[in-house]
Amino acid sequence: SGINAEYGPRKEDEKKNYTWTQTMDDVEVSIELPSGIVKTDLIVDIGLDTLEVRTKGGQELFQSKLFSKVEPKESTWHMSSDRKRVEVILMKYQEAHNWAHLVDTPHYDPSGNLLGQISDLNEEELRNM
Repeated sequence: SGINAEYGPRKEDEKKNYTWTQTMDDVEVSIELPSGIVKTDLIVDIGLDTLEVRTKGGQELFQSKLFSKVEPKESTWHMSSDRKRVEVILMKYQEAHNWAHLVDTPHYDPSGNLLGQISDLNEEELRNM
């Protein structure tokens, strides 16, 4: 673990069903759950550069390509004690790599559709695309 620098929730995530923070070693994602969901209802798939959280009934709660690679076998998840969120701890493949976004694109919605709202991007984000 070593340095415990928090980079904090990112602006583009404020309207989403999730929040995220990062340290030098990991990325922590907190995803809102519909009421009545229990841990055995959840399927959490952590890939090398993808994260998918869905219910066994097929309801997509989060699905996206991630900003950078993670270590799937070192990553974990649990349900919050109030059962309102699933907490996913993604171990970074490249330690000390600062993620600019959680997902590969800053325009993401929980249904997995990309939003084509280019007008919401600032000049720097447009240059980096």
